[in-house]
Amino acid sequence: MLIIFWYIIFLPLIKMNRDIAFEILFHLDDYQFIQLCKTNTFFNDICNDPLLWIKKINHLNVDFPTSLSLTPIEWKNVYYKIKNNDLNAIVTWSKINHFHSVMVWLEQYYIEKIKTTITPIIGPSIVNIRLDHRYNKNFDKVQYLQNLLYVIDIIIQNQTEDAKDIILDMPLLQIHLL
Repeated sequence: MLIIFWYIIFLPLIKMNRDIAFEILFHLDDYQFIQLCKTNTFFNDICNDPLLWIKKINHLNVDFPTSLSLTPIEWKNVYYKIKNNDLNAIVTWSKINHFHSVMVWLEQYYIEKIKTTITPIIGPSIVNIRLDHRYNKNFDKVQYLQNLLYVIDIIIQNQTEDAKDIILDMPLLQIHLL
């Protein structure tokens, strides 16, 4: 209903200004967005603009590296993978395409997620988390952080009395407290 209203009332005005259409599409929910993209070639072209997808990714507050040269379909896929929290797919995709900046982003994402996950157990005094892997050249930081987060979630779900000690003694993980 809302889409039909926009289509009938504002389409003549919007066709004059691509920027206005861009903003309208950006603020729609996913269902309305998809429906409006199907209405005509004008909106379809805007829906395939990489800048729209980059803006939608940045709106998710994930600080994803947007300097990559991707096709509109790839940006769209990245957006939905981040939105649906399908980070395993992003890990695989970035490894295959050798997107180092995405791997760095994933490291930071997982470190922040680990910090927020363990703060209730260890306390708000976490200064820094880093991995000590200097002796292993084939170390996969992102994979290790994914696994580590999974293990930490299990420890917290089991409400182990010694969760703090277990987390602080995890191999390769260095947690600096105040």
